[in-house]
Amino acid sequence: MPVLYGDLVVAVNWCMDGLALWAAGLILRLRTNPLRLAGASALGAAYAFAVLFWPGFGAWWIRLAVSVAMVGLGLPVRRWISLLQGTVAFYLAAFVFAGAFVAVQEGAGGTVQTQGGVVLLEHTPVWIWHLRTGTFLAAVPAALALLYGLRRLKRNVDRLDGFLCRLEIATPLGAGSLPALLDSGNLLKEPLSGWPVIVVHAEEVRFLFPPELIAWARMVQSSADDLVPGRGFPAPPPAEEWTERIRIVPWRGVGGRRGWLAAVRPERIRVDIGGRRWTDERVYVAFQFTPLDSGGRYEAIVPGSVVAEAETLREGYR
Repeated sequence: MPVLYGDLVVAVNWCMDGLALWAAGLILRLRTNPLRLAGASALGAAYAFAVLFWPGFGAWWIRLAVSVAMVGLGLPVRRWISLLQGTVAFYLAAFVFAGAFVAVQEGAGGTVQTQGGVVLLEHTPVWIWHLRTGTFLAAVPAALALLYGLRRLKRNVDRLDGFLCRLEIATPLGAGSLPALLDSGNLLKEPLSGWPVIVVHAEEVRFLFPPELIAWARMVQSSADDLVPGRGFPAPPPAEEWTERIRIVPWRGVGGRRGWLAAVRPERIRVDIGGRRWTDERVYVAFQFTPLDSGGRYEAIVPGSVVAEAETLREGYR
C-alpha cells in the first residue's frame, strides 16, 4: 500500500494550482498578482490535504466549487462570464500540466494510477530522480510550451475579433444590420465604377431584396461554374427599379479560383466599430449563398477601402 506524505501533497498541489492559475491568466491575458495566486493556491492545497482524511470531499461538485473559488480569488475577474472563462481556462491549464506530468512519468517507464482522487506514481526510473521531483520539473517546461501555444492561438482569435464590426444595409425595402469582418485583403471592386464590393451571406439579407432578385443571384452563382461561350447569364428580374442597380462581378480567390457574383447597389451602408461610424453610398453588395464563417462570427466581408474612403460619422450623428 502506498504511503502518502501530507506535506508533499500540500507542496505539490500548492505549486501545481499556482501554475495552473497563472497559466489561466496567461491564456486570458489577465494581469495576475503573485499574492493572490499564492492565496488561491493555498486554498487548493488545503483542499487536497483535506481529501486525504475525508474522501467524501472529493465529490465532483465540491471540487468544482473549490475551483471556482480559487479562480475568483486568484484572477482579476469581476463578472460571471469572466469567472466562467477563468474556470474553463484553469481546468484547461490543469489538464495540460497533468497530461504532461503523466506523459513524462509513463514515457520514462513509470506508472500512474489514481486512488481516492489522488494521483500516485510508481516505479519511477532512477535516471529521472526517484524522489518524483524530476518528473515534476520535467513536465512543467513541456506544459508551459503547450500553454504558450494556446496563448498565441487566443491572441490570433482576439486579433480577429478586433476587426469585427456591425454592417447596416439600407435598400428601398428597408434596412438591416448584421455582423461583419473588416478585411483589408478584400480588394473586390465592381469593374465599371471601381466601387468596392461587400460580400454578404444572402440568407441574412434576403428580406431587404425582392425574392426574384435573390433567386436570380443564386442562378448567376450556380451557372457561373458551367458557363459556356455564346451563352450568357440568366436574365435579370424585370423590375426597372432594381435592374438599374444590379451588376455581375467577377472574382478571383486564393489558388487561382475564379467565379462570378451577382451584386446590387444599396441605398447606403454603414459600418459601426465601437463608437465610430462610417457611411457610404458608393458600394455594391454581392450575394454569397454559403456561410462566410463556419463559426458564425460574421455574415459579411467589408473591404477596408470602404472605411478608408467613406465619410466618418461621430457618435450620435446620423
